[in-house]
Amino acid sequence: VQVHFIAAACENMCSGTAYHPGDVVTASNGKTIEVINTDAEGRMTLADALIYAEGLGVDKILDIATLTGAAIISLGNDYSPFWTPNDAF
Repeated sequence: VQVHFIAAACENMCSGTAYHPGDVVTASNGKTIEVINTDAEGRMTLADALIYAEGLGVDKILDIATLTGAAIISLGNDYSPFWTPNDAF
């Protein structure tokens, strides 16, 4: 069994080159994303990480990102949000 761990880490720093609402950025697969909410840096890097994982030809992708404080509120500190349409997985 081959397992890959991909950490989609990012920095949330203010600067003159930060993206702004209305900006359009290009993901690593060439698709464009319109920035509506600038508090989405984690989702932007997650998109590229999923594209990278797909390029590795993996059979399954398990995403355990906690991109929202609502995950902690709803599940507490002991569980991570997890979703799959595949019941066997």
